[in-house]
Formats: sequence, C-alpha cells, structure tokens
Amino acid sequence: MGDFIFILWIKYIYLDAVSGAMHAPGKWIESGPLFDSLGTLILGIGLLVFASLVIYASGFLT
Repeated sequence: MGDFIFILWIKYIYLDAVSGAMHAPGKWIESGPLFDSLGTLILGIGLLVFASLVIYASGFLT
C-alpha cells in the first residue's frame, strides 16, 4: 500500500510540474499576433479542404 501512495504522490508532483510548465507557453500562444495567425491558418486550411472535398464529390478530381 505504501508503494501505491508513493506512486500517486510522484504522479501528483509530475502533473503539477507539467501543468505549471505548460502555463507560460499557453499564455504566449494565446496572446497577440501568434494566436491570430494560427487561427487564420487553421481557417484557411479548413476552407481549402472543404473546397477540395466539394470538387472531388462533384466528380472533377476522379
């Protein structure tokens, strides 16, 4: 039982450290121009994929 508690304690410390380490990059990504650029890029790729699927479904890319 002692080993189980030790493992849970280690997991708790590890997860706390990981969440703390990811907080700063997360704040950096969501702030300002980088987040806006990523949003535009994701939207553009989504529109490109959608247009490609429409063209494929209509039979022009077969």
